[in-house]
Amino acid sequence: MTKFANIFKQSISKVSSFLRQQSQNNAWKNNRITMQSTKYLYCTMASGFSFQSQNQMDFMVVGVGNLDMLETRHSVGMQVINQLANHLRVSWTNERKICQGFVAIHTFENEQRCILLKPKVAMNINGRSVQKAVKHYGILPENVYLIHDELDKAVGKYGFKYGGSARGHKGIRSIQQSLQSEDIPRLWVGIDRPVSKSEVADYVLRKFNADERKDISHTLDNCIQALNNEFQKQFGVKLLDTT
Repeated sequence: MTKFANIFKQSISKVSSFLRQQSQNNAWKNNRITMQSTKYLYCTMASGFSFQSQNQMDFMVVGVGNLDMLETRHSVGMQVINQLANHLRVSWTNERKICQGFVAIHTFENEQRCILLKPKVAMNINGRSVQKAVKHYGILPENVYLIHDELDKAVGKYGFKYGGSARGHKGIRSIQQSLQSEDIPRLWVGIDRPVSKSEVADYVLRKFNADERKDISHTLDNCIQALNNEFQKQFGVKLLDTT
């Protein structure tokens, strides 16, 4: 009887283990973790970056730039995100320990969250802040939207780019390297390019002139409307109250 009891216990243990595995597999499927998403589940030992999605419908908006040079052309992305925070009526919190940046969170009626981030670190290493924020808040890299300046577009122009090369933009490159993906959607804002290539470094760190400031003021509002349309299409939420 003892031998039979041991065999029975072993059988029960194997069945229980199998059922637990099946339950985990079903939970995985129910959470809709697709093959496209699983490529973003990184191994901590391999890259130092461990990412797990807590809620695939939450999304993040990052203002790329230098926070201590907010009014310059290079930081126009942060100007847009400040405008967005005003529209959403959310306040910024200094989350130095969590992500080395300022964070503002808007929660919609359906409990989805829009997480706004302004990195405190230099633009060329913005990726450090974004990586920490993505990990902490459980956001898929494909649900992170970057707002940044674009030299090759005129002041007043703006548009979306869905992934692709950083094309020399060191802030974008830093974020792509930190998240190990180029499939990160971006909203670019034109700042125009100086005549001489040698002037670029100084040019991007200057403030907009008076005429450009007028154009940028309208552009900021247009960008908010563009983000509203994008997020309504992608996530089913409205940033703006049009009632």
